[in-house]
Amino acid sequence: MSDTIERLRKIWANNPYYDHAEPFMQEQWDNLIYSRIKDCDFSYVVDLACGRGRNSVKLAIRSKHLVLVDICQQNLEACQQRFSCLSGIEYLLCDGQSIPVQPDTATLVYCFDAMVHFDPVAVFRYIEDCAKVLRPDGIGFFHHSNYSGNQNGDWRHNPHARNHMTQQLFVDKCKEVGLSIVSSDIIDWGTAEGLDCITVVKK
Repeated sequence: MSDTIERLRKIWANNPYYDHAEPFMQEQWDNLIYSRIKDCDFSYVVDLACGRGRNSVKLAIRSKHLVLVDICQQNLEACQQRFSCLSGIEYLLCDGQSIPVQPDTATLVYCFDAMVHFDPVAVFRYIEDCAKVLRPDGIGFFHHSNYSGNQNGDWRHNPHARNHMTQQLFVDKCKEVGLSIVSSDIIDWGTAEGLDCITVVKK
């Protein structure tokens, strides 16, 4: 990958974006997320790249067991404090390219407003791992980039800090590892038309 794990940890530890994005969570949940996952099995949910837990708030109240995964120990510690009154939550540090849960375990792997920034190699490795960790009939919900420009520069200089990825590349990789496509919808982000995509897959 072009980004080392150490560099990514420095970028995302104590990043002010978390506080900026928090107020938009309810609107995004209502308009972009919940209709796509409302019928999922929430028995064992993985919140991939959980950050400071703004997505986890929504998942925690629905999940029997919730695993928060992030590359930054500081983020996991912030989530532990945030959810200290709740049980059934596990906190796992990851290596930036794999999901640290056992094969055939997760009923839902969820990633919103994080994978849009991931290096394409990392995205593909996470897709491969998703195919391993999901139970049969498990669901993967992924909000990813649909930005195909500026492949060699610093992704932070791209529109909304999107990394290179397209809907077709993502869908093709999912099919390659045996995941079926439930839906894949190109969406706008702010005023940027067609910048992102939400793809839902099934094992």
